[in-house]
Amino acid sequence: MEKIDNIRIGNDFYNTCPINIEELIKNNSKRVVIKSYNNPNVNHTSTVLKIYKSNYSKEKRDKQAYLRLEFLHFKTLFRVRITNSLRKWYYGVNSTQDFNSNDLLDCFNLISQTLGIHLKELLGFKIYRIELGITFKLDANYKLLLQKLSGHRDFKKYGQFDNCSSVYFNGENIGIICYDFLQKMYDNNQISKYVYNKVSEKHFFLRLELKINKRSGVKFANELMQTLEDLLENSNYVLNYWVSQMLNIDVSDDISIEEIIKLKDLTPKDFLEFTSCKYLEHISTQKMNAYIDLAISNNPKKKYAIKSTFKKNLEKWCVHNKTSNKEFFENLILSKQKLIAN
Repeated sequence: MEKIDNIRIGNDFYNTCPINIEELIKNNSKRVVIKSYNNPNVNHTSTVLKIYKSNYSKEKRDKQAYLRLEFLHFKTLFRVRITNSLRKWYYGVNSTQDFNSNDLLDCFNLISQTLGIHLKELLGFKIYRIELGITFKLDANYKLLLQKLSGHRDFKKYGQFDNCSSVYFNGENIGIICYDFLQKMYDNNQISKYVYNKVSEKHFFLRLELKINKRSGVKFANELMQTLEDLLENSNYVLNYWVSQMLNIDVSDDISIEEIIKLKDLTPKDFLEFTSCKYLEHISTQKMNAYIDLAISNNPKKKYAIKSTFKKNLEKWCVHNKTSNKEFFENLILSKQKLIAN
């Protein structure tokens, strides 16, 4: 499972530390910015660095992703913590791309080189917090899918933004966020209104993220994702776990997205026929015929005409292939699993 996004990793070293913080700053003077240094009020020194992937000018740095490195030195203890989004750091803030195995290893190599340690040392870093996400590029009409994500088998639904661009499901130390990636970029001023409108006319980027907020508090993660090396070695198990959590999301099928898309092209007369057909589906043909029989008992011709009209509507609007929202969502999730399997 290479779809890593936000992360918190690190390690504690006793007596000696493989990372020389002074050499790190000296060797990467154009890529490393000192955010804070030392703390005279406590019994340790503290250095916080912003590490950029490339040599950006001061004017461009504010718009670029960085890794936050916190280096604490007590008497005999060296504590290293690295946080922020690996994906944004490697691909860029505005990229929708997810890691593949080659790029992820390259990313780890770049980090280890910057820190001045061997890759093996970095892969031994413990995972404290991690987000595993995948972005799906869909037709713009499928933005409606977010409104159909109604619950989760194990997690509580936390909320939904007013612009209907994000849905949260939270459990203890773990959760899921489903959101409109493009909308989020626009909300965060990462893209212009023109770019947002132009791209969103044709495409919807659905981002599904599994957030493990405390690795030690999630049984699966604690057993198979303690370190970065564990994450790589157990990538297939991690992917299967991600898939299983996403498949536990409840998807509403009160009306299929394919049917909603059709509404854009219906005339008022078509819309009336369509809605009567949906009503008939809801109460069943048998019940509708019983209602007509009770309401129109002394006029066989009128009774026949009404039943015939309902029957024609069913044949016109209901006899066609359509994919349920749940089936569409499940196929979307499973498509990633099939790609790995092949």
